[in-house]
Amino acid sequence: MKKLLYLLLLTSLVTACDKLPENGVLDGQWQLKEMHPRQRTSDTDNRQTDVSLQRIYWSFQLKLLNINGRGLNLFCRFNHHNGQLDIPEVYKHLFANDILITDPTTTELEPVGIRGNATSYKVIRLNRTQLILVSEADSLVFRKIAL
Repeated sequence: MKKLLYLLLLTSLVTACDKLPENGVLDGQWQLKEMHPRQRTSDTDNRQTDVSLQRIYWSFQLKLLNINGRGLNLFCRFNHHNGQLDIPEVYKHLFANDILITDPTTTELEPVGIRGNATSYKVIRLNRTQLILVSEADSLVFRKIAL
């Protein structure tokens, strides 16, 4: 009986110290593979849809999203519920501090898949290997690379 009690106590301590994945299969690191604009601004808009060589990564953990790529290092709070992913604010990480991006018309974040300073996506597909997000402006296709 003592051994069983000791084993239960040890198991609960190990489990309590670990941060469990709060977002299910969304947690982890995802590589942006494709970005498809849903509306082109002109016939000469030739933005690349295959962005896999640009090494853009979105990493989800708890309620924090870190986006790296194209010379940007961003931190965002996010909400994931009912097939929706909302990014209400984005912070640009600099050496000494973080700067909240407040301009809703900024184009600075477009290379990593965010239009303006906040975006909402519909989650079209989410499984262990693939994530597809669709906003009013873009469709983003990711592959999971790490938990």
